[in-house]
Amino acid sequence: MLRSNLFRSSCWWLVTLILGWYSLIGRIRTPNSTAHSNVHPSNPPKGEAVLNISSSLPVRILCWVPISTKSKSRAQLIQKTWGKQCDTLLLMSSKADATIPSIGLPVEDSYTTLWGKTYEGLKYIHDHHLNDADWFFKADDDTYVVVDNLRQFLSSYDAALPHLLGSRFAHNRLLKGYFGGGAGYAMTRETVRLFIEYVYDKQFDICISGPNGEEDSYLAMCLEILDVIFGDTRDPNGSERFLQLSLHNLYRPSDYQATLRAFFPSKSGLDCCSNETISFHPVKDEQLLEYHYLVNYRQLGTHK
Repeated sequence: MLRSNLFRSSCWWLVTLILGWYSLIGRIRTPNSTAHSNVHPSNPPKGEAVLNISSSLPVRILCWVPISTKSKSRAQLIQKTWGKQCDTLLLMSSKADATIPSIGLPVEDSYTTLWGKTYEGLKYIHDHHLNDADWFFKADDDTYVVVDNLRQFLSSYDAALPHLLGSRFAHNRLLKGYFGGGAGYAMTRETVRLFIEYVYDKQFDICISGPNGEEDSYLAMCLEILDVIFGDTRDPNGSERFLQLSLHNLYRPSDYQATLRAFFPSKSGLDCCSNETISFHPVKDEQLLEYHYLVNYRQLGTHK
């Protein structure tokens, strides 16, 4: 019986791996694919993000990634892969390191201080790079981002409005929910400005102060009060573009999906993930190069 169970478990992992690579190679939108549809999966209620279909100007994206002082090799992998496709890439740590290079923030280097790294990172962006981009995308150091898909997706939104976009989850204390930090989230210049002016500069009197805590839900708590527009980032089929969990978990049966506490109904199997996928999380060091190759596989294959 034990051998039988182990055999079935091994087969399940093998099937998941095959399906995952199939999704990466055959389903992800690449620069040679057609642009995504501007049809929203549902009519957004009041306060939801509204698509700006007429926008045709190039979208400038600043990507910023909080890193540990011990993760220099991972930072370099990000620079070699998806990070180089951003218009600006900022790697932020608790200590500046010119060999990466990384920016030093006045926060202790600890996983428990992600909230502090987030608001200090936004402060640095506000003071030094606010006019260098239209959108500011925060990703974890174990995230892979398909920047071309992100750029195409963001081009459909009005960058002059205070938007927040990403993988949206329900929360028992937040009416609008929050966006998972692992999959990354994008905000406009106006969102950054509102956060600094009404939260950071006001000593966090409308939300939670101190460096410790869950950065994604804490950020949502601050921005919800400011009427920032929280978007529905699913594709027209209702599949997720920002993947907060690994492909192995997302492909699992629908009863597992209930544990995600997704803000919108989630799907399982091959329907879980959009063919316009923007981000994958978590991704191990060696997988960053694998994802980068597979995401660009179709584009490379079309060259004669």
